[in-house]
Amino acid sequence: SVCKISKADLDAMTKVRINAADALDDRHTLKEIHRFVRNGRGEVYVPGSSIKGALRMALLKARILDDTDSGTDIREEFDEKYFHTLQLKKDKYGQQDRKNAVNSIMQGIRISDSAPIADKNLCLTTKIDEFTDGSYNKIKLCRESIKPGVEIRCSLTLDQSVLQGKLTRESIEQAIGRAPASYQETVLKPYKQASN
Repeated sequence: SVCKISKADLDAMTKVRINAADALDDRHTLKEIHRFVRNGRGEVYVPGSSIKGALRMALLKARILDDTDSGTDIREEFDEKYFHTLQLKKDKYGQQDRKNAVNSIMQGIRISDSAPIADKNLCLTTKIDEFTDGSYNKIKLCRESIKPGVEIRCSLTLDQSVLQGKLTRESIEQAIGRAPASYQETVLKPYKQASN
């Protein structure tokens, strides 16, 4: 080998082997590899906060699509309008404080970290900045990523004492179901390569 390391020494230093596909080119370009988050036992997992953030975006998009109020003030923040709907914190005038995240309906949703994900379900992906004109910029950076199609398991708890029926399993499933088509239409469509 070029580095003068024996296979036995290399095997002793190797913790994980994952598919690199085209993330590393045939000239073995030096690239930084960002590892996936791992727990104290070295197991890959998805933090519950990341899953909740993705769920929040799906819920927000569904609320925006369902909003028929054409008189909405464009200056109003999305969080204030769609999520800060609880009456837990009042402003100095005794009115609902929509600026305060304490009033966010998302407080009624709890999501656990995912169950551990086996290293065999990882691959390396290259970071590429793509522009709407079809041009792109490859960055010397790879990420450990979960392979497409891998199921991730976590616990979702809906606290109806907070949600008061405003979010249910059914409404969440419906929002998630609408997300891919909405993402395709609003985010990917302007990109030549993605829409082909």
